[in-house]
Amino acid sequence: MDNIQLNRNISITTNLRVLECYIMSVLTYASKTWTISTAMETRLEAAEMWFLRRMLRISWMSHTTNEDILLKVDRR
Repeated sequence: MDNIQLNRNISITTNLRVLECYIMSVLTYASKTWTISTAMETRLEAAEMWFLRRMLRISWMSHTTNEDILLKVDRR
């Protein structure tokens, strides 16, 4: 998936669709049987933010807030 996520020729909307269809579905596979605690929810949100940062090529050292990243990809 690195080739797709890091490819600059693929639009952000296409990358977001790939993220939702393939990556998030694998992360939440059989989640209907889980008891999702707050810790699990924060870990899933952190993984999603990691994917978005990587897709936008924003370093975690740049101190960009999660809200700014969500606004950039129009997911708020």
